[in-house]
Amino acid sequence: MPVIKGTKDIFSREMELFDHLYGMVDRAFYLSGYEKIEAPVMEYTELFSRSIGDFTDIVQKEMFTFLDRKGRSITLRPEGTAGVIRAYIDNNFSFNPGITKLYYYGPMFRAENPQKGRLREFHQFGCEAIGSLNPLLDVEVIKINMDLLDELGLKNISLEINSVGCRTCRKDYTDKLRIFLNENKAHLCENCVTRAEKNPMRVFDCKNEACQKVFENALFLTDHLCPECLEHFNKVKYYLDLNKIPYQINKRLVRGFDYYTKTVFEIKSGVLGSQNAVLGGGRYDYLIELLGGKPAPAVGAAAGMERILMAMTEQNIQMEGMKKKSVFIGTAGKIDEELVIRLFALLHKNNIRTFYSYNEKSLKAQFKEADKIGCDLMVILGEEELKNNKVVLRDLKKGEQKEIALDQLMDRPLDILPE
Repeated sequence: MPVIKGTKDIFSREMELFDHLYGMVDRAFYLSGYEKIEAPVMEYTELFSRSIGDFTDIVQKEMFTFLDRKGRSITLRPEGTAGVIRAYIDNNFSFNPGITKLYYYGPMFRAENPQKGRLREFHQFGCEAIGSLNPLLDVEVIKINMDLLDELGLKNISLEINSVGCRTCRKDYTDKLRIFLNENKAHLCENCVTRAEKNPMRVFDCKNEACQKVFENALFLTDHLCPECLEHFNKVKYYLDLNKIPYQINKRLVRGFDYYTKTVFEIKSGVLGSQNAVLGGGRYDYLIELLGGKPAPAVGAAAGMERILMAMTEQNIQMEGMKKKSVFIGTAGKIDEELVIRLFALLHKNNIRTFYSYNEKSLKAQFKEADKIGCDLMVILGEEELKNNKVVLRDLKKGEQKEIALDQLMDRPLDILPE
């Protein structure tokens, strides 16, 4: 039976890469004062239609939605922020003193046309910082994620920022933009004509070249910000400069969700072609109130883990230190299995990854098995060597070997088999 279209099995080397990335995410956000949260992969559909926006492509075309046995509409989460904010409200996080900082990772689901780096089941990590209007928090979220990508070894990444304003400046701007789009609708694609009526700012997400040419003469919200939003945006730029984080202003950057206000940003990789955004986010000061919570400003970001791993693969990043040394216990001749069991348990206890062939094989076949697994070392328990309390230690990468005392190995394994 084949795997469902748009999904895949993750195992072996790819699973190791995911685990490494999970560990790096844990470290980055833990050190920055964030707490991990895990929200359900299923939520009531209304949560996403209210937060993301009824007229976004995600809600209209891309959600996996079904009815439960009681006829309630359920959706597999297409993104992480809405569920985290729902959890923030339901669990009374708003009563906590100070700022609430949360991070998460896990699978998301969108009914898109599967392509490289974009499957129907994909994985994201993200963070949400709730409780402050300070633009320094916007920059903190950007910096944590930029630093994380840098620690992962990604090169050729760039940051684009914009401001999508607030309710005050956006209303007047939207009216003017709608007039401009209606005047040029003969040159717009069908999607943009529809968006012009229902959600004008979403037109800037269009990839159609003819539409993009029209937008060259459009009004941009960045040039029509109210005094409060303009001050906020200027401070974001100031703090980015202070942190020596290079950026470009992209006036067409609006992101894919309706809940964003003020700052929006994307981090792109120069090695991924047209689908080059690996991380994006921004501020959303009205979302908590919209979902029924006590009003609170917030800012967050999310990254596509498959995209990041693709970029790492394209750059041939080896991730030194990700994998600890592994040992294969080989046998030659008639060997007491009790010794194998004791050695296996000892190596495990010392956090050394250990393998053993449970089928009777020649030593040559065991070498092939160890090589296929990718083991670094092989401890060979030979019948003749053991008579002299010796074992053979072979470096499978260098092809070198030597005899060592069995007692020394059993007493001080980390001295003989360093991690």
